[in-house]
This record gives sequence, structure tokens and C-alpha cells, in this order.
Amino acid sequence: MRISHKVILSGGSTRIPYIQHILRGYFGKEALRSVNPEDVNAYGAALLASILTGEEPMECSFGPITALTLGVESKGGVFASIIPRHSITPTIRRKMSVPERIIST
Repeated sequence: MRISHKVILSGGSTRIPYIQHILRGYFGKEALRSVNPEDVNAYGAALLASILTGEEPMECSFGPITALTLGVESKGGVFASIIPRHSITPTIRRKMSVPERIIST
């Protein structure tokens, strides 16, 4: 279990009071208001870049995650999820899949 010391909201919809109320209940603490929710993704990208170049910034831990669920199209055009969103990367998931038809050129 990870312990969150601070909560930073990302995206414009996090300005909605009800969203803030739900997140306050979930995390048990107020979100930081000193960071603009619209700029958080840019700060996160800069933080990840500094980590990848070997320059560990301040006292901050950061784990890259998948933003979206990753999967394949299965029979009938149905989306079959393989890696759920917010999975920490790198990750390994295995799922047996059989193609509906094999297309080879």
C-alpha cells in the first residue's frame, strides 16, 4: 500500500466542488491549491524527464502509469482489455486470444 503525503488534482474538472469533496473523502486530506490543475500534466512530464535523465528531483517519488486501458479488438469488434488504466509500468499481463481470421500478405 502506498501512502500519499500530498494530493494534487489534474485537469479542469477537478475544480468542481463535488469532485473535490469526493477526493477529500477518498484520500482523507485536502488537495494542494498552490498548483494549477491545468498545469499539473506539464509538471509531471518535466518530473519524469528529470528522473529519466538521472537527475532525481527533490524528495519526490514518481511512478509512470498507463493513462488508458490497453487491449485488442476481438470477435465482433468488442474491445478486450489486457492492461487496465493506471497500471504501473513496466507491467506484464497475459491473456489468451485467438484471431477470428488470419490476414497475411
